[in-house]
Amino acid sequence: MMKRIFLSICLVCCSAALSVRAQLQLPALFSDNLVLQQGVPVTIWGWAQDGEKVTVKFRGQTVSTTTRDLKWSVKLRPLKASRSPDKLTIIAPQQTVTLTNVLVGEVWVCSGQSNMEWPLSRSFQPEADIASATNQLI
Repeated sequence: MMKRIFLSICLVCCSAALSVRAQLQLPALFSDNLVLQQGVPVTIWGWAQDGEKVTVKFRGQTVSTTTRDLKWSVKLRPLKASRSPDKLTIIAPQQTVTLTNVLVGEVWVCSGQSNMEWPLSRSFQPEADIASATNQLI
């Protein structure tokens, strides 16, 4: 009796894991508040069930592909920088994911010492810098 219960639990867990894997998924890199690099083709990728058609829509572009080996990938044409946020939508047959507050601009990846994070309040003459700042997007 215990073996049957254990086997049943294992089957339920395995089928749940397989169904989760088959759903449309994106890497953590793609989320709300995303910034896409301007001026170059932008690759969007993720995972879904094999054979599914996946469509990506962003700023008037619509690009589709078919999932193979649980993976999919599309390229958007080069984008111009934006001042206002847009929505990026990924559509699969059984699920739609919409990312909000997506901007296009310069994307910089930095790494280094602990001094890479430096608050403006600790810089030289922070009051004057803060008072003279005019860029509302920063």
